[in-house]
Amino acid sequence: MSVELSSKDEETISDFTLENKDKECDDPVDQISVESNSEEEEEEETISDFNFENNDKEYLDCQHVSQSSNIANFIRPCRSDSITIKNQFFSKHPIQPFVKSGNGKLDFKRIYFKILPNNNAIQRKWISYSSETICFYCSSCMAYGPLKKPGEFESKFITGYSANIKVNKSLYKDIERHENSKAYEESVSTAIRFSLYKDIKNIINRDVMAKSALEIETRRKVLERLIDIILFIGRQGIPYRGKQEGAHSLNNENQNHGHFLELIIIISKYDVILQQHLNTSIKHSDKNKSKKGRGSLVTFLSKHFINDKLIIPIGNAIQIAIVNEIKEYQHFSIMIDSTQDVSVMDQLTICVRYIHGGAVQERLLSLVICHDSSGKALFELLNEELKNLRLSINDIVSCSFDGASNMKGIYNGLQAHLKTNNPKIVYTHCMGHVLNLVMTENSHKRMSAWMAITQVKHVAHNKLYRLQKIGVTRWWSKDKALSSIININLVESNQNVENSKFVTFLEFLISVNEGNFNTSSKYMARSLIGNWSKFETIFIAALFIDIFSVTSPLSKYLQTKSINYLQAWAMIDTLKKQIQNKRKDAHILFLFKQCQLFTKNVNSYFLTNQLVDIEENFSERRISKKKIMPGERGQDESRSLSSYDRVKFEAFSILDVILNSIEARFMLNQGLLKDCHWLDPKTFSSINSINVFPNGDLETICELAGVERKVFCKELKQFAGQFESFHSSRHDTTITDSVFNEYNINYSEDEEKTELVECHKSYKYVLLLPSTLVTCERVFSKLKLVKSKIRSTISQQHLSPLMLMAIEKDIKIQKTQIIDTIAKSSKMLHELLI
Repeated sequence: MSVELSSKDEETISDFTLENKDKECDDPVDQISVESNSEEEEEEETISDFNFENNDKEYLDCQHVSQSSNIANFIRPCRSDSITIKNQFFSKHPIQPFVKSGNGKLDFKRIYFKILPNNNAIQRKWISYSSETICFYCSSCMAYGPLKKPGEFESKFITGYSANIKVNKSLYKDIERHENSKAYEESVSTAIRFSLYKDIKNIINRDVMAKSALEIETRRKVLERLIDIILFIGRQGIPYRGKQEGAHSLNNENQNHGHFLELIIIISKYDVILQQHLNTSIKHSDKNKSKKGRGSLVTFLSKHFINDKLIIPIGNAIQIAIVNEIKEYQHFSIMIDSTQDVSVMDQLTICVRYIHGGAVQERLLSLVICHDSSGKALFELLNEELKNLRLSINDIVSCSFDGASNMKGIYNGLQAHLKTNNPKIVYTHCMGHVLNLVMTENSHKRMSAWMAITQVKHVAHNKLYRLQKIGVTRWWSKDKALSSIININLVESNQNVENSKFVTFLEFLISVNEGNFNTSSKYMARSLIGNWSKFETIFIAALFIDIFSVTSPLSKYLQTKSINYLQAWAMIDTLKKQIQNKRKDAHILFLFKQCQLFTKNVNSYFLTNQLVDIEENFSERRISKKKIMPGERGQDESRSLSSYDRVKFEAFSILDVILNSIEARFMLNQGLLKDCHWLDPKTFSSINSINVFPNGDLETICELAGVERKVFCKELKQFAGQFESFHSSRHDTTITDSVFNEYNINYSEDEEKTELVECHKSYKYVLLLPSTLVTCERVFSKLKLVKSKIRSTISQQHLSPLMLMAIEKDIKIQKTQIIDTIAKSSKMLHELLI
């Protein structure tokens, strides 16, 4: 191998081979005393000037003398060995002991040192001596020697030059010939280049390395684009697989390649890097398509690469980002619920509520399959999942479940097992579920008059029927279905009658009765017209519409993301007051008069149609009288009430049941709610007017939040006194009605930097308390889109990251870290990407 050296390299070679008199040798042999004729003259290192103090010893101490007896130091590296192996071999040389040879007397000074024409002596660092084989070796040629040509013999200094001076009488001449040979120069040049560039690939060809680095950078850019495409598909919740996914088929536009590959084809038309990669993949794949078995072609486009190398690492990156945000404040709350997917697998949703960057976050943490729904099994599953993510149950502040016994059970439910390990955990029954139960148990018996109506009304429009059907458990579906039929408030004059929903509904029933329909449909239409012509039916519908007008907005507000505990309870308390205001004679009378006006206007519209005749008042029922038998003195007749009073009492009964249900179901954690009441800014005026908080107040929240009550009360009074000035100073900015958000703006997340430390901790604790399971419900809604009937076979290890991408869209991930993770997954990918 011929090597051309630049002038810079030639200077390096001279520095590598020549050592002047001022340079100290690292070996003890080099550390010699030098005699000079004069102090002004330059010292010269010559053979005659050497003074060996240990000349009579068997050998002199040297840097590598201790290694001379190890023959492994003279085993030549293979040409295919790595740089590390060759570097380890080369670092052990030179090995130059001074020994007494029995096969003739060797002049080791003449062997180890070379005399220059100016009588200076330099050390031959390329030569080493083995006491085991009694041979001399050239370490440079052994490590970096050129490949021998056919018919050539390797140098004796590679295989071992015998130190027997009687046999090899030309030993000294051969040493000089070798160090002047072309092979030696090439090996030394290679060693020097290695010392300069630290990489054998640079020694071989710098251009090759530059090209390799460019190819690696191009592949990483391709992966960045593929990651963006996967994120787009995951966030949109669309499938990514296709029927024809072979790279060789991508140039066929008539085949369905799936969303992932089709997006790559489209983007490649406008992206040069992706276009070159796609064309290369198609070309190489087309050559190998006839071969059977597992190939070694890496295109980054196969289904296995997408599933295992892209989707799973992206999901892990999102999950790790959420865990890192949780660890910022350490404490967090959990919300757990389960549902069956389309493949009849129980999917357990684990959501977390935590504080990050001064704001409350509710995110999906994990989606796992639940094989056993018992409380103990759920606890073990949750505990294992948290351990895998390096989170602790002891850091959980609160938990929120639905009303299922395996979740809320106080003896063997998930709540019980959590409190066994962490007694301070606060359990919250989802307020959205509680409100649903309150309204469901008071409305399902009252809906028989119009439940069948929506089913018949929507027969002609199946899509509308699916959107507005009456659900069994979700009471707001009744509100939506009822509002689609009748809206009494819109019919205040004859001008609005024609456009009312109720008139449209009656016209539809009339068209069914008079149209070309079967007998059963006509009979049902006439029956519905008769039922909806009763004034009592319209009044009950108006009553429920009036109730739904205050409960539906609350239900929607409870579905707000990251709503806090105090906000939710304040709205429940407001609902209770609104229901109490409706339970008054004046309000019932107002609804009665409104229904009378409504029926009068509708009758005027259907004046010419004899089929529709709506009652404008309650019909009087016949009072049954029992016959008095001989000897009876008691009066068994029922109390004589007017039809209006009877319906009014029935309306009061409905409202009373709602009020009692609210008080019974929402009174969990009364002590905590009572303490949270003091944190509401509405009560700050009361705090300013008292000197001392009542006994027992704020004890629960202080115990749970781990703060001292005396200090907290003092800080809370201080904060309440400053709140008005603080609120007015921030009136020009966008702030919410929640004091918690305002507090987060005013004070730093670092508790050590705020003056109100205990108050800060308490507000943070209240912020972590979840009030609903709306985040879990959103996960279930997205689950129906991601795992649909046509994607029912998707595996759990791919479903979980796809769900994280679809739900937690705002989580930022580092694409460079994902690519590095992909590179670490195999040796081949490491060579292609690193």
